[in-house]
Amino acid sequence: ENKLKRTGNFEHFSNHARRLIIDEGIMPDVTLMEKLNFTPPSWKIWKAKLIEWFSLKRYTGTIKGSGEKVQYKIVYIKTAKTWNVIISD
Repeated sequence: ENKLKRTGNFEHFSNHARRLIIDEGIMPDVTLMEKLNFTPPSWKIWKAKLIEWFSLKRYTGTIKGSGEKVQYKIVYIKTAKTWNVIISD
């Protein structure tokens, strides 16, 4: 069952979510919920944990095309209800 995998390894789950968000750049919250196979009641709990997890993490990535290395964070913009990739200076 999908839920067992999520609880078994939160880091693996969060990396999957991060890849989905990176692919889009900006992703509506409801889209991420759907792509991760959540129902609205269970998503409420998991979303809070993802927001907390991503607030503690900085990632390093490469910009497609230029190959430039960048530091970035994944943030949830509550007013827009979107997950965004924020590149830091």
